Order: sequence, then structure tokens, then C-alpha cells
Amino acid sequence: MKKVFLGTLLLALSLYANTTLELYTNKSYLTKSFLSPQKVELKLPLHVKSEDIRYMLDEGCELRSEHVAQKVIKEIPKELQKLQEKKEDLSLQQNALLAKRNLYTTFDLQNEKDFSKIEKAASFLEQNILKIETKLSLLHKEIQEVQKEIEELERKPKIEYKLFEAHFTCKKNASVKISYPFEQISFQPYYDIFADTTKNTLNIVEKIALTQYSFEDLEDIDLHIYSKSFNQDLTPKVFYPHYLYKEQPVVYKDAVMAKSASLRAAMPEAINIQREDLETLYSYTLKDITLKREKTEKITLSSEEMKINLKNFIDGYGNNKAYLQAEFTPQKNYIQREANLFLNALPLGIIRLGNLNEKVNSHLYLGENQFVYVKKELLKTKAQSSFFSGKTSNEQWKYTLTNTQNKPLHVQFVTKTPVSKDGDIEVKPIANPAFDSMSAEGKTSWEFELGAKETKEIIFGYEIKKSE
Repeated sequence: MKKVFLGTLLLALSLYANTTLELYTNKSYLTKSFLSPQKVELKLPLHVKSEDIRYMLDEGCELRSEHVAQKVIKEIPKELQKLQEKKEDLSLQQNALLAKRNLYTTFDLQNEKDFSKIEKAASFLEQNILKIETKLSLLHKEIQEVQKEIEELERKPKIEYKLFEAHFTCKKNASVKISYPFEQISFQPYYDIFADTTKNTLNIVEKIALTQYSFEDLEDIDLHIYSKSFNQDLTPKVFYPHYLYKEQPVVYKDAVMAKSASLRAAMPEAINIQREDLETLYSYTLKDITLKREKTEKITLSSEEMKINLKNFIDGYGNNKAYLQAEFTPQKNYIQREANLFLNALPLGIIRLGNLNEKVNSHLYLGENQFVYVKKELLKTKAQSSFFSGKTSNEQWKYTLTNTQNKPLHVQFVTKTPVSKDGDIEVKPIANPAFDSMSAEGKTSWEFELGAKETKEIIFGYEIKKSE
């Protein structure tokens, strides 16, 4: 999960307009706007340097000077101050009750001669001492809980910042924007995907979880979320020509292999959300968002419900299992990211959803269908050699597919035929019933309806001939 450190507090030295937070997939920026400022003071996180600060000035504004202080200022969090004050208040209540209890326990009745008065006074003292003990017990428990919260807060990073000061000459109604990297926030974009087989629908909900760790709440800010990383794919790959050479025999000899190392550079649902397709990417803009300090906000960015076609995909080339598959056509683009997958409200798990393109047929697997039984048996394996015809091998399998449900299922059965890249090798597929399609990569496919409680057999194999 990526992390970004923000911080900045206006010190009421100029007319403050608004705050904007920009989130890329790998970086974030905070921008504060000021109207006709002469002097601006901000609190900056320690990692921000003078060269990190960007200015966007309206015509009629000029930066006269700027200064980032090197002195580190430390503050006690407001939450910690409140807890310490609460503990002090509870301790005062505790001391007052202890004094009252001591007064009651030392009360002397020896000089009183009237037995009824003694009995009445003793009963009064006993009842009040019992009430005090109950209150003391509750206070002691509350003080312990507050102390635990204090210790947890004290273990967290301290609030540290440095002061920034800038001076401007601005005409009336001209504005200044000050922007810098923002590294005190963690954000995780993700999808919730809900498949409903009773309605034959798929709903993709795009969300983001945000937690900011600055020393203040960010209130009524504008939030811009971009679909790309900062500095991602700015230039195409270098073009290299593709030369074809006649293949030469490979000569193997002993050699010393050298290893090479490469170095790498180093909420409740939001309202007022707008999606915009920019020149090369898309973004979401959210207005009047509040991010409380150290509180996670889950914001829904978009939701799209689509009709789906369901079928059972059987991988005869791998696990020999049936997987429920949903075919659909999204009406917008989705970028690759993690997704929580639900089938009829039942959580299935977490998947990595690949890129989905607008108006392009796509599919999504919804887990294994345990009501479809697949059995694979080897029927034949044979190899022979002849001086005239060369080497010949023959392999065949029988697949038995059983639908144990009380409803018919649409099935796609897929297996793999070897692909020859040599003119001296011939591959002849064997199939009963005949397959419906075979791709250039050897993906061999049958599509059919498997009735309720029905069993179907597929014979598949291939013959390979190699010339001598």
C-alpha cells in the first residue's frame, strides 16, 4: 500500500480560498489557494524542501521572497492533550471521593447515647461508603482506559513540522496557488464486484480507501484522483529494427556465465463526483470532502451494472475442473487493480482484475462449480518408428463430464493440441465429437448444453508424425 506525507496549516496571514489534494497511483500533491496574499505562512512536513514547492500565480501576482525554516517544531497532538486533561479531571474526582470516604470511615459515634440515632447514622454511613466504593471502582476503570489510550497515542509518531514563509505582490482578486508533495496519507483504490446469477447481472463498484495522518482534519477539500502513476509511460519504447538471419547449427561449449544486476530508481459514499476523460488518462473530482485525521474513509467513485451471460468453462488442459464464467461488455474503461469478488452476496475472495476496455467483450471467472464433475482417463498411448514414415506417436483421452444439478448448463470445454513449428512435424487432432474451434496456439474448444443430471463423453487426442 502506498504512503504519502502531508501537512500544512494556514496561519491566518492571508485570505485563504481552498485546498486541493491530487492523488496519482504512486504520488500525491497538496495545493492551497490564497486570494490577493501579501504574506503566507504554512506548516510544512519535514521532507518538503524549497525545490519541492511549486507556485501557480495569476497575472498580476509576483513572488518576492520565500523561506523554509530549518528548525523543527514539535507539538503534542490535540487528542493527547484532551486525554491528559480528561485523566486529570478523573483523578480530581477520585481524590474528592477518597477524601469523602476517609471522612465517613473516621466519623465517631461513641459520644452518641441514643441507640436509634446511632443505628440511623451507621446505616447512612454504610450506604454512602458503599456508593463511594462503587464510584471509585468505576473511576479507577475509566482512568485505566484513558491511560491506555494515552500510551497508544504516545507510541505514535510525534507531530513535527517546519515553518514556511512567502511574500507576494498581488493585485486585487489575483490568486496564488502553493503546491508540494503530500506524504502523510495512505490510499488504496479497489473494486467491489457483485455477480447475481438470479438476475444475470454484474455490478462493478469502484472505490478508494483513504487515511491521512497529518496533525489536522482536512475539511471541505477538493479531491482529484488520477488513473495513472506520476511519470508513467511518458515516452514510447526505443525502436530497434528486426533482422532475419538463416538459422545456423547451435554449437554448445563450456562457458563462464556472468550474472548481471539491474538497478531501479529508486466514507460514506461521496456526493458531487465527476469523472472526466482527459487527453491521455481519466480522473475523478470530488468536492467538499472531509478527511478526518487517522480515520479511514471509504469513498465510492462509480458503479456500473451490466447484463451477463453465464457458462461453465472446463479446463481440460489443466485442473480438469469447471469454473463459472460471466461474459459482459463494460461501457467504460477499468484499470488493473485488486477486487473483492461476491457471488449472490457470498464473498468468494480477492482477485486481481485485469484491464477492461470500453465496449469490448470481457469475461470474469466466479470460482469453481463443484456441481460439475470432470473425469479424465488415458485411453491410448502408442509410439512406433518406420524407416519410410519416420516416428509416429498417438495419445488419446476420454473426458466424462457430469452435471449433477437439476438445471441445464451452458458448457465450454477447452483442451490443448500441440502446435508444430517445424515442417517435418505433422500433428493430426483426434476428436469425437468434433471440436467447434481450434486457435493457432492449439486451443481446442467445444461448446454445448449439458442437461440436468446429464453425462457427456468427449474423446480427444492427437497423432504426431516426425520425418526422419
